[in-house]
Parts: sequence; C-alpha cells; structure tokens
Amino acid sequence: MPRTTVLAPLLLGILLAAPAVAEGKALPLVTARQLAAWCDADGAPEQSLCAGYVLGVSDVLAADLPVHGRRACFPVGVRSGSLIQAVRAFLAEHPRRGFERATEITAEALAKAYPCS
Repeated sequence: MPRTTVLAPLLLGILLAAPAVAEGKALPLVTARQLAAWCDADGAPEQSLCAGYVLGVSDVLAADLPVHGRRACFPVGVRSGSLIQAVRAFLAEHPRRGFERATEITAEALAKAYPCS
C-alpha cells in the first residue's frame, strides 16, 4: 500500500479534529447557515445530516439538559419530523443569524416550539 494512502486519511483526521480558530476564538463546527443548507437540500445525505444534527440536540434537551441555556419539553410521542420541521421553520425565519452556532439556533428553535411550562 502506498505511503500516501495511509498518511492522507491520518492527516485529514488531524485537520478535522483541530478546532477552527479566528482571531483567537474557536469557530463553530457547524453554522446555522450550513444546517439550513443541509435541511433544505434535496439529497438524502444532506437530509440525513440535518436530521442527525437536530435529533442529536433534541436528545440532549430531552434528557433535561440545557443547551446554550435553553430547555425544551417535548410531548410524549413527538415525531422526529416535527422536531426537524420546527428547526427548519426557525432557520427560514432568521436567515441573518446564519453565522451563529447551529447548536444554539437549534436549541432556541426547539425551546420556542416546545416550551416548558
């Protein structure tokens, strides 16, 4: 096996694991703009990324753990499609917030759609 075949994936992994930094601040790994692009895409891979991202944040919130200070209370039997649609609608309503962390926007969208009383 050529040496570059072994080293290329290793170097890619190192680059992906390193935090992005701009002016001394870590950049979000996924921005709201990127999440919106995944959620609005026609392709199955992008739709899967959208669903996985939203459901990952939803799982944390469902465990009664805050995400960026936000909490959401999901009704019993809530469907994943409803969670994804709530986030998609929020992203569409706030296009100027595309530079923000996707986790923050997702948590805010879910907290708004499923508030705790």
